[in-house]
Amino acid sequence: MKEYKRIWTEQDFEIMGWHDCRLYGINFLKEAFTLELNIDYIFNWNLNEGEESGHEFTVAPCLLKFIDYSHLEVNIPWGQTYDFIISEIRRTEPVSVPSATINLTAYEIILETGYIKLQAARLKMDLLAEPVVFETQD
Repeated sequence: MKEYKRIWTEQDFEIMGWHDCRLYGINFLKEAFTLELNIDYIFNWNLNEGEESGHEFTVAPCLLKFIDYSHLEVNIPWGQTYDFIISEIRRTEPVSVPSATINLTAYEIILETGYIKLQAARLKMDLLAEPVVFETQD
């Protein structure tokens, strides 16, 4: 099986995609100024014509971190009983913060049912386990 990077950063953003990744948990690390999202990241979608499902997905649990975050806005309808699925993550160009030594990037995590918006100095995604191939995304 292909070997995958263990750590991804904002420098990898353009080659990453979060469409159909499941969101399982949100952690607010107040003292570390970090917002963590527990997700199943889909590394590959492959057409598998010989199988019943027609596709196979290479998936691994990951921790998506927004470090030194601020301006958090969460709009998730908690009455939903199905999974939270990421449609996409958008970002803006970094903007320097007056009287600080950091730049902040605005991120918008668009879910099938709601969104999460914030600004953060850094983005990091840690691979928590080796990716596994499944015939479904579930």
